[in-house]
Amino acid sequence: GILFRPMLGIAVGIGVLTAIAAGVLWYGCIKRNARLMLFLPAGFVVAFMIYAAHLLIPAIDEYKSPRPFCDEIVTRLEKGADWAMYRFYRATYVYYTDSFVKVLQNEEQLHQFLDRPTQALVAMPEREFNQLKDSLTEKAHVIFRKQIGHRPMILISNQNK
Repeated sequence: GILFRPMLGIAVGIGVLTAIAAGVLWYGCIKRNARLMLFLPAGFVVAFMIYAAHLLIPAIDEYKSPRPFCDEIVTRLEKGADWAMYRFYRATYVYYTDSFVKVLQNEEQLHQFLDRPTQALVAMPEREFNQLKDSLTEKAHVIFRKQIGHRPMILISNQNK
């Protein structure tokens, strides 16, 4: 479905590399060229690693990396405002936002954080938000959602901006 279209070029590239390697191995077998057959697997691994480093990893990074989510935090965070993570912590979020973060461990801390008069952003797994949805209806506004790997994440704010 949705993952097939963006990955089609990558899959074709891997298929072409594999077909070339198989063809050269077959040629080496027919010509009884032991040197070719010995070094071809290593050459295939090197070619695949170069291919992966330039095409495969960046394509996967789009789905697995928290960078787009963190860019959204940085974009929406007003000067002097704070942001927090609720019931999870990942150092990559701190790295990509280039800012310190408060880690909120319980619902009481979350409500205190959202009750401030200045802007407050909170990043959390969507399942945590769904459990607290009833108690947060008046205090929090969902401003961004993003699937990061297997984890659906949500960004909420105490202001509707």
